[in-house]
Amino acid sequence: RSLPSSACRQHKVGEAAAMHVLALALINATLSWALPFFTSFLFFNAEGDLQTSEEFFGAMMGVIFSFYGAMLLQPVLRRTLLPMPAKQRARGGIAVGVGFLLVNYLLDLNVFIPVVNSLNAGKAGYRPWTPERYFIEIGPTVTIIIAMAWMGGRLLASFPEEASKKAS
Repeated sequence: RSLPSSACRQHKVGEAAAMHVLALALINATLSWALPFFTSFLFFNAEGDLQTSEEFFGAMMGVIFSFYGAMLLQPVLRRTLLPMPAKQRARGGIAVGVGFLLVNYLLDLNVFIPVVNSLNAGKAGYRPWTPERYFIEIGPTVTIIIAMAWMGGRLLASFPEEASKKAS
């Protein structure tokens, strides 16, 4: 027995909306990595030498990542979490944050480390990036995205469900 045509249309609309949100999440998670990556070039001269201390550079990259991450999380959280029951929004925020984190880790391990190592190969005193070094020195900073998404979910949980339907 087949579904009524209105039910089929609703199912297709629901699938399309879900794919749209997934695409938005992947694009924004990728941008949360790419924007700080390309912004970091401002701290280097034409020869590829860092123009500040490593400590200042690391701190600035944490701030820059947090700023871009918060900005790019907002539309994903709104579209993903508002349709959920209010009690599930904080957990939903954690799931979105973990997704952003995994995209950032994948891009750092597969783009950042090879690019930085190839640009600095042969430079005196250069300590190559390894996954171990990455997860000790940079990786923990990226986890802030989970806390930001969780807090976004908690804030959205305070919206009454009727207001959520109007906002999404």
